[in-house]
Amino acid sequence: MAPLVPGHLLSDSNGQFPIGSLNAWEREVVMVEIARPGSVGWYRNPSHNGVDSLTVAYRDPIGDWRSMHPDFVFFNMVGDSVRPSIVDPHG
Repeated sequence: MAPLVPGHLLSDSNGQFPIGSLNAWEREVVMVEIARPGSVGWYRNPSHNGVDSLTVAYRDPIGDWRSMHPDFVFFNMVGDSVRPSIVDPHG
């Protein structure tokens, strides 16, 4: 059985999400981030380009448009607002 952690945006009815497909250091990132004060949720972004994948557009050093698919988005309360943080431990 895969380990379960709380807070993923696509959690089950008990608020749990399986992290068995994550490697050891991705699991560590999740555990560190969800333990932060004010943590309210997280999302494991699919690595493929699809309707359920967050894509961030940026310009490379020579000015060409590129896109990236960050690994995770964590959501934290900051004051009275929920703020997202993009975390991409792969680079």
